Amino acid sequence: MPNCTINVADNYSFDIENTEEREVLNTRTVTIDGFEDELFNNSRIQKITGNQNLDISIDEKILIGGNLSTDISSNNSEKIGIDQNITIFGSRDEKISGSVDEKLNSNYKYLNVGLVSYTISSGLNYKNNANHSDILLGSKNEIINGNSITSVGSNFLNKVYGGNISILSTLPNSMFSLGKTSFSSSSNLSFKGDISTIGLAATKMTLEGEKVKIQNMLHKNIYITKSEAGLQKKPTVNFNVGFYLALVRNSYKANLALGCFKLDVKMYELEKGNFSDSINSIKVLLKAIRIRK
Repeated sequence: MPNCTINVADNYSFDIENTEEREVLNTRTVTIDGFEDELFNNSRIQKITGNQNLDISIDEKILIGGNLSTDISSNNSEKIGIDQNITIFGSRDEKISGSVDEKLNSNYKYLNVGLVSYTISSGLNYKNNANHSDILLGSKNEIINGNSITSVGSNFLNKVYGGNISILSTLPNSMFSLGKTSFSSSSNLSFKGDISTIGLAATKMTLEGEKVKIQNMLHKNIYITKSEAGLQKKPTVNFNVGFYLALVRNSYKANLALGCFKLDVKMYELEKGNFSDSINSIKVLLKAIRIRK
C-alpha cells in the first residue's frame, strides 16, 4: 500500500493468530482517541519506506508472541497520552533511518525475552513524564548516530538479566531523571560517546559480570572491574541525591551547583584512566563546599 492512515474515534483492539507482515511504501499515520490493544500470537514484521506517526490519547498495549522486526526509512514519531506497555517473547530488531521523537505522559513498561537491537541513523528525543522501565532477558545493543536526549519525570530503570548492555552514541548522549536512574546487567555494561547523566535521586550502576567499560569520543577508556582480592559482592557505583556525573576527557566531573555532598565508590579496580585522581579532586571540592556552607 502507498500510504496507511488509521483514524479511530474510540478504542482500537487487534488480535492476529499468526504472523503479521506489513509494507507501507510511504507514510503510516495512526490516530486513536482511546486506547490501543494489539495481540500478535506470532511475529510482527513492518517495513515503512516513509515516516511513521502514532498519536494515541490513552494507553498503548502490545503483546507479541514471536519476534518484532521494524524497518522505517525516514522518521518515527510517537505520542502516547498515558501508559505504554510492550511485551515481546522473541527478539526485537528496529532500524530507523531518520530521527525518533517519543513523548509519553505516564508510565513505560517494556519486557523482552530475546535480543534487542536498536539502530537510529539520526537523533533520539525521548521524553516521559512518569516512570520508564526496561527489563530484558537477553542482550541490548543500541546504536544512535546522532544526539540522544532522554528525559524522565520519575524513575529510569534499565535491567538486563541474560546478557550485555551496549549503548553507542556518536554525538552527545544526555540522560535526565527526576527520580532514580539505574543500569543493571548480568554481564557487561558498555557506554561509548560523550555521556552526561543527571539524577535528582539515587543514581546506580550495578554489574554482575566482569567489567564496566566507558569510552568517550576521544577514544580513551575507563574500565571498572571486579576486585581481584576475592570479593564476591556485585560492583556498584552509588551517587547521592543531586549528583551530576559527566564523562569529559577521560575523567569525571561533578556539577557542584546541584549540591552533592558525598560520592560513594565501592570495590572497583581501575585498569586505565585517571578515575581515582578525579574522585579525589571531587571529594576535595565537595569538602570545601561543606566548609563554606
